[in-house]
Amino acid sequence: MDHGFVTEVIPGDRFYYNRLFHDYIFAYSRLKGFFHYDHRSLEAFKERIHKIGMTYDQGYRSASVPVLEQMNRRLGAGEKTMENISGLRKKGSVVIIGGQQPGLFTGPIFIIYKIITILKLSRFIQENTGTEVIPCFWNASDDSSLGQADRLGLPGGTFDEIVLDTSGISQGTRLSHVRLDISRYEDVVKKMGIFIPGTGAGEEWERFLQGSLDFMAAGKDNKSISLADLFSHIVLKLFSEWGPVIIDPSDAGLKKLGLSLLEWDMKNHARIKKSIREKGKSLIEAGYHAQLEPNRDALDFFIGREGVRSRVSVDTGGKYVLGKDKYSAEDLLQMAGSEPSSVSWNVALRPLIQDTVFPVAATVCGPGETGYFAQLGGVYRLKGIDMPVIYPRLSATIVEEKICRYVKDIKTGKDLLALDREDAVKKILKDSQGRDLESIIEDLEKGIGSSIEDARDRIEKKGLDALSSFDRIRRNLGKEIKVLSQKLLSALKKQNQLLVKTIDIIYAHLFPDGMLQERKANIFYYTGRYGMDIINILYESYVPFKKGHLLIYPQGKGKDEK
Repeated sequence: MDHGFVTEVIPGDRFYYNRLFHDYIFAYSRLKGFFHYDHRSLEAFKERIHKIGMTYDQGYRSASVPVLEQMNRRLGAGEKTMENISGLRKKGSVVIIGGQQPGLFTGPIFIIYKIITILKLSRFIQENTGTEVIPCFWNASDDSSLGQADRLGLPGGTFDEIVLDTSGISQGTRLSHVRLDISRYEDVVKKMGIFIPGTGAGEEWERFLQGSLDFMAAGKDNKSISLADLFSHIVLKLFSEWGPVIIDPSDAGLKKLGLSLLEWDMKNHARIKKSIREKGKSLIEAGYHAQLEPNRDALDFFIGREGVRSRVSVDTGGKYVLGKDKYSAEDLLQMAGSEPSSVSWNVALRPLIQDTVFPVAATVCGPGETGYFAQLGGVYRLKGIDMPVIYPRLSATIVEEKICRYVKDIKTGKDLLALDREDAVKKILKDSQGRDLESIIEDLEKGIGSSIEDARDRIEKKGLDALSSFDRIRRNLGKEIKVLSQKLLSALKKQNQLLVKTIDIIYAHLFPDGMLQERKANIFYYTGRYGMDIINILYESYVPFKKGHLLIYPQGKGKDEK
C-alpha cells in the first residue's frame, strides 16, 4: 500500500513527560552541568568520536564481535545486520545505541521510535563525520517487569488492551527466562484480528507475526518461544533494510565481558551511591526531580537463581548478602565468574559496562533514561570514562485521516491536544452551544454574593451579629454553584451525545487510556491500517536534530475508510 506522510512539531508540556526532559530538549543550557556532551551539536559528536579513538580498549572489538555474530544469527538477522557487526571489527568505527526491555510483539510504539532514532542518527552521523557508525539495540531482557512486557494496546473507537497468558511464570522472573507455548502467542494474534478494523484472515501483519512465531518455534519439540528472543527477531525483521544489531545482556559471552566491573562496583559502591544521591539533590535544587533513589547498602548488580534475580547487599561486617546466604568478596566474584549468566546489572552499572565494552558515541534515551543519566555523571568520572552523548529519542503521535476529519468536524484545532479529555469536552461543548455557560454561572454567583453582602451590611448596621451565618451561606453557595455546573455539563453531554462520542474516539486514538499514544499503542495496529509500509513512513518522517514531539499524518485512507 503506497502512503505518503506530512509532519509537524507540536509544543505543549504534556508531550514531554516531565520538566527535565522538556528542558533537556529545548533549554539544554539549564542542564549542561549534568552531562558531558551537548546533544544539539554535531561538533560534540565529533569530539566524542575522537575521544573514543584515544581511550577505547580495542581488545573488546575482537572479543565482542563473535558474541554478537552468534547471537544475531540465532535470532534470524539479515545480511545488513551481519555486515554491520563486521564493521565493528574496524578500528575507528563507533556505536550508537539505545535499549528497552522486550515487549509483546515490540510493545508500545515508543520502542519503534527509539529504534528509528538509532538508525537515522547513525546514518546522519556517519554521513557527516566520515566515521563508520554501527546502530545497536540493547534488549534489556535481564529486567523482570513482566506486567509491562505481556500486553499490547490497540487504539480505536475505544482503547483495547490484549494481555498474553503468562500463567505459570513466577513473579520476579527475568524476561530472558520467560518461555511460553506458541499457542499463547497465537491467541493474541487472533484477538488482534478482532480489534484491528478492516482486517481479516491472511492479512499482511498476521502473516508477518505468524512467520515470526514459526521461525522461533522451528526445531523445538515443545514449541515453546522465548518472549525476549521473539521481540529481538521481530525487531530484526521489521528493520532488516537498515540492519540494527541486537545486544542481549542475558548472553553468557556478553556477561563475561562485563565481569571486571563487578569487582569495581563492590569496592566503590558507597562512593557510587553518594554520587548518585548528590546529583539527585542538585537536580531537585534546580527545580527538577531525582529519577534514582539508590539503596545505600545494595550493590549495582543482581544474582539470579532459577531465573529470578535477587539483590546483593552489604552488611555491617562487610559480608555480601544474597537471600539468606553470606559471601566474602572473593566467593561472590567466584560464583559470578562460574555462572556469568546469573548476573544482571542495574541502571547505574549497565551503562558503564555498555560504554566500556562497546565504543559508544551516543545513547538514545527517553525521558526516564535521561533522568537516570543526569545523576550518573559522577559515577562515570569515578570510573574514569566519559558519558557518551545522551540523545533524546523521537517522540511522536500518529494522527490518522479519520481523526483529522473528526477534529475538523467539531471545529477545533491543535489546541485540543493540550487539554485533558474532560477539559476538552467542556471547552468544545461550550463553544458548540454559542453561549458561555461559565459566564452565566459567574454572573449568578456574583449576583447572589452581592445580595448576601448587602444583607449582611444592613443587619450589622442594626447591631446584630450574624457573621458566622453569612459565612456558612457563602460556603453552601459555593457548593451549590459547583453542583449546578456539573448538572449543566451533564445535561449538555446528554444533549450532544454524538459530539461527546466523537471526542471520545479522538482521545482513544491520540491519548489511549489517558496517556500519550506512544506509551500504549502497538505498531501492528498501524500495520493493519496502512500495511507494513508504515515502518518506512515513520522512518522517513524523522529528521535527526529536529526538536520536538512530532505529529505524523499518514496520507491516504486506512483499510476501513471509504
